[in-house]
Amino acid sequence: YGQPLLTEAGTYSYDRSKWRRFVLSTEAHNTIMVDGLPQARRGLRETYQATAPLEGVFATGEVFDWCVGRYTDGYGLDRLPVTHERTVIFVRPDYYLVIDRLLDAEGEHSYEALFNLDAADATVAEDGLTVSGTDPGEPNLTLIPLATEGLSLRIVRGQEEPIVLGWVPRENHRQIPTAVYAKTGPTPQLMVTLMVPHPTEEVPAVEAELLAQTDEMLAIRVRHDGAEETILYAFDGPMALAAGGVSADARLVIARRAADGTVSGGLLGGTDLRIDGQPVPVTGE
Repeated sequence: YGQPLLTEAGTYSYDRSKWRRFVLSTEAHNTIMVDGLPQARRGLRETYQATAPLEGVFATGEVFDWCVGRYTDGYGLDRLPVTHERTVIFVRPDYYLVIDRLLDAEGEHSYEALFNLDAADATVAEDGLTVSGTDPGEPNLTLIPLATEGLSLRIVRGQEEPIVLGWVPRENHRQIPTAVYAKTGPTPQLMVTLMVPHPTEEVPAVEAELLAQTDEMLAIRVRHDGAEETILYAFDGPMALAAGGVSADARLVIARRAADGTVSGGLLGGTDLRIDGQPVPVTGE
């Protein structure tokens, strides 16, 4: 809708202030912290420039956009070994799905997913987890978490201690609401967030549910405006996927039932999409 809905702290004066330290920090960005520790890539010069093109990490098409990446360089001064894998799927033209997997850690740890909303304030729905920006008459963003077992939420705005959080210092130290979703436990851990933009502060009627979850895949159903999408995603490559009456051999499946009853879909790296057992024409990515 013509303006940023998620933001980050951006740039700041080259000084020694806490604000300069903050804009360079993990907590100033929309990513994961582990045990309250930031990413620790600084100083690893070999990571600053790719030596070869990345393959199999991005696709774009008529039905969806998809990308995936991994951070593997540790957290905190001791570079605590945890892998953070993030997948982002844009289901055109309505919403984004953010899938975070935490992998390869020893023992239990706490994981916090940060979302810096570009809004003056935010509200939390009755479920205690859904967050919406509240700028009147302006575009806003709603966050709907799935895979909610053991998940908690807090909203931080204008915090300076014990860490700086919920600010855009470059804009006259503007305070913003930062949604912090937290889980604790051994890896693998999964955090899934539906991001729904809307043109005003009025939150649209969107229902989302987690249909299936294993160490290899997940399945989600989203209902909105009389339509419905079933999203199946294999974490590590194409496989036989089936949930919610939808099946295919693929990495990613988007099966759409329109309000008028017509069906369509899109596949990533796959074939043979079926809805309720019937073959469906697809747009390949």
